[in-house]
Order: sequence, then structure tokens, then C-alpha cells
Amino acid sequence: MNDIKFYKTCVDNIIYEGVFGKNTSHTFDTHFHNNVIVGLILNGQEDILLNNHCHSFKNDEIFIINKNIPHKCILKNCSYKTITLKTNQEYDFSILKIHDKNIIKLFKNDANLANTAHAIRLILNKICKKPFKSSIAKKINEIKKHILDNFDTKISIQELSKKFKMNKFYMIKHFKNNVGMTPLNFQTYVRITKSVNLLIKQQNISKTALDCGFYDQSHYSKNFKKIIGVTPLNFLKNFNHGKQI
Repeated sequence: MNDIKFYKTCVDNIIYEGVFGKNTSHTFDTHFHNNVIVGLILNGQEDILLNNHCHSFKNDEIFIINKNIPHKCILKNCSYKTITLKTNQEYDFSILKIHDKNIIKLFKNDANLANTAHAIRLILNKICKKPFKSSIAKKINEIKKHILDNFDTKISIQELSKKFKMNKFYMIKHFKNNVGMTPLNFQTYVRITKSVNLLIKQQNISKTALDCGFYDQSHYSKNFKKIIGVTPLNFLKNFNHGKQI
């Protein structure tokens, strides 16, 4: 991994977070995000593996990954930038490729991050509004919400089964079909993604690990590197707080 930097910047009183990679060759193991991720390939190639299918993105192509969609990323000498699109709206897609010269032009200029995000929202609201969910999908969403709300506490399969009145094997099967991983693996990913901002704020790896439900720093660091791609220590070193890329 040659050069990956994490950034947070404020434009028009809206906070934007993202990643900037330069000539990077690296594989990010299966992970997901709590928000919609929008990325622009500046040069090189990024392959995104989702449900055993490879989606390839090259120069001047924009990808959009929906929140809570497990995927794996393979960067091939790739320069890219991403922004996190925070939204409460539910969208009916997993991954999209966009060829829009106007949005690409906006995205390349950091002064236009707010306009870029607005343009992406308009596209998603027009073509990807979430349809009515089945009763099983609604139940799985309730379980996901429970895990999100209690990510820092110990949760067992037996507890979830009892609380949501579902056979544990039936629950695990449908949760995995819907989310792409088991409930407990989902909790681990949530803990790591939730820990990022806390780590930036506290600048203390051990305290962040305990606050997010990990039993020690080693356990936290191992899972952090698996999901984020770097150790917590390297993440802090590479993070450009308040600096636009």
C-alpha cells in the first residue's frame, strides 16, 4: 500500500469524510460501510467483488456502493478519491457505475464536494428508492438496528433469537442472505467502523478498543487492519484532520 490518506473536511457546514489513494496497489478484505460511499477513479483500476461478481472501474469512472453491502476491494496501481454520503434514505441497489462528465468534473475539484454530494443524491433519489420490504427483510432490519444501537455490548445468537422470536438457525440463514455475513460478524464490522471517529477524537487506541466492545488492544488492532486495511496506529499517522485533499 503506497499512499492512502484519510481525510475529513467541512464545506458549507457539512462534514465530508473520505479516502485519497495515490498509485496504490492493495486488497481490502470483505467489509461494509454504514453510509453510502461514492468513489472516483483518477487513474489505474479498482476491482470491487460483491456476491462473487467482479465490478471493474477505471479512469474517470464513478462507483457508488450502498450502505451495509459487504464487498472486497482490489486496487491496481490506482489513484482515487471517495466521499461518504450520509443519508437516512434507503436505496434499492448494491453497486452502481456512473458516467456523468459534469459530476466527474465537480468531483475532481475539492471546492465542489457539496455540489458533488447533492448531484449524487438527486440521481439516487430518482432511480433507487427502496421498495416495500418483505416481513423477513423487515425483521432482519430490526436485528441490524438492534446491533447498531448496541454495538459496544456483548450480544449472543441466543439473545437475538429470543428477543426477535426467531429460530437461531433460521435467523442466521436469512441474516446472512440479506447482509452477507452472520449477526456476530456484522457486529464486529460495526464496532470497527464506529471506532474510526472515536479513535480520531481520543487519539488513544487502547481506550477506543475498550469503548467499542473489544476485550483488548490486540483484538481491536487485528480486526481494524482486516477491515480498514491499516493498523489503528498507521491510520492515525495517515489521517489528515481538517485538510482537503
